[in-house]
Amino acid sequence: MGASRCRIAFASIGLGEVSWSLGSYEDAQRYLNEGYLLARDYHDQAGQALAARHLARVSWLVGDNEQSVEWSEISRTLYEQLDDLHGLASAFNELGIVAIRRKEFDRGKRYFCRTLELAEKIGDRRLMNQVMNNMGVIADLQDLCEEARFYYEQALVINLEVGDKRGEALVQANLANLCVRMDQYDDGWDYLQQALGVSCSIQDYPIILTSLISTGQPLGRNSESERAAQLIGLVFHHPAGSVELEDDAQKVMAELREAMPPEELEAALE
Repeated sequence: MGASRCRIAFASIGLGEVSWSLGSYEDAQRYLNEGYLLARDYHDQAGQALAARHLARVSWLVGDNEQSVEWSEISRTLYEQLDDLHGLASAFNELGIVAIRRKEFDRGKRYFCRTLELAEKIGDRRLMNQVMNNMGVIADLQDLCEEARFYYEQALVINLEVGDKRGEALVQANLANLCVRMDQYDDGWDYLQQALGVSCSIQDYPIILTSLISTGQPLGRNSESERAAQLIGLVFHHPAGSVELEDDAQKVMAELREAMPPEELEAALE
């Protein structure tokens, strides 16, 4: 009976992971919560820690930073008890991401440095890639464009080495957006096309939406405002959208509002 409940717990966690990848965050939270409670009832710390770590990620995707911190701390404590360095590093990474959302950049860097230290210790190249991308995001948000590009390009090299398609698409989308902001449109378009190709091939809808935002920005700046607004409208209406994506889309919207009459903008967004 106990082994059966343990399998059910991991099945629930697996369904949560699938729902999350499809952008169904409400379903993801429900499945992951079920998995966490089943694992707790069975005294399965590894299952609890995994569910808590995923719940931390989904929580910040829906904009609940406080809940994300709580789940991250739960997973960190469990991984410490398990002496699981990989899990512990991932928990620090989640805490760093929440710090970014709170614009606590120095705190975020400290968490990412701890993540990188553990990732190097256990030889986890995929996690090292995530840290490089996240450090790029911190620099990007502070308008340290050259520093951001350095970190993104380091992350992309690692992604290509380990074959992490999702990470590859995410970094390429970030590079596309950064290059557009730096008025390096040719590089931006190249990265954008690669990001769309990879994300579509693995059907990762959140990254596809990230790429659409990156597409909308250069279109809007090159007298293609209506097409840009249509792409941004897809981001707002797609079920895989998140608070984070909508925040990024609103930045493009600010430029479109200056370029288009209100009625034309509203029509294009529908």
